[in-house]
Amino acid sequence: MSEQTTSQTNSQNQFLTGMGAGAVSGLLVGVLFSGSLCKAPVTKETAPAIAVSETGHSPASSQKIVKTWSGSGLKNTETFEITSSEWKLHWQAEAPMGTASLIINLHDSETPDVPVEMLANQLLDSPQSGDTIVRRSGKLFLKILGTTPWTVSIEE
Repeated sequence: MSEQTTSQTNSQNQFLTGMGAGAVSGLLVGVLFSGSLCKAPVTKETAPAIAVSETGHSPASSQKIVKTWSGSGLKNTETFEITSSEWKLHWQAEAPMGTASLIINLHDSETPDVPVEMLANQLLDSPQSGDTIVRRSGKLFLKILGTTPWTVSIEE
């Protein structure tokens, strides 16, 4: 890495650290809900790395894992169908370089521009995970924004 790139990265990290966790969170929430990032074309240089997998049953519960996504940055998942009236969203995220954030919004495919519910809004200073029970069925998708590597799964 060149000295200029290292200096620029250090300056960006100092800027974000100096802003404070609340300002960074507010900025991320504003960007996510404004839709500007959600509709911007993704170029090859800025596309986050995403891994999608389908697995069987969760070892800790009788619910079946419907879908799992892993990545970093912004991800609009594909539409998935939930038939039960209650299901669980599980998330985990790292925070390898100080403060990071993870925001997960649920959207209905019939009204894709309007979030139905915010499922997670976390400021992280260490690796963390959590579960959210969701009481909604239908054809849905998630908008995930993480400033750190994350994994999100759905159990029905």
